[in-house]
Amino acid sequence: FARDLLFGPHWDIVDSWVPGASAFIVGSVREGQVFVGLDEETAMVGDGRAWSTRGRGGIHVLRAGAWATYRAGDDFELTLSLNGAG
Repeated sequence: FARDLLFGPHWDIVDSWVPGASAFIVGSVREGQVFVGLDEETAMVGDGRAWSTRGRGGIHVLRAGAWATYRAGDDFELTLSLNGAG
């Protein structure tokens, strides 16, 4: 698993299942953690550092209290620190 990285699948519809769920989830992200919300029918494809967004929705990244959203064709960097790999 990736250390200090949290994923939220189906991010674009979470609140339709349980109203307020997205705020609860985001409120659970601790300092130093990165949260990645993946919309339905959307993927992030990459090598563990450089990523590209594919699909109909977005990839929503919360780092150090700031949100960034990446749409189809957008590239972004997010280094995954794998458990045991430093």
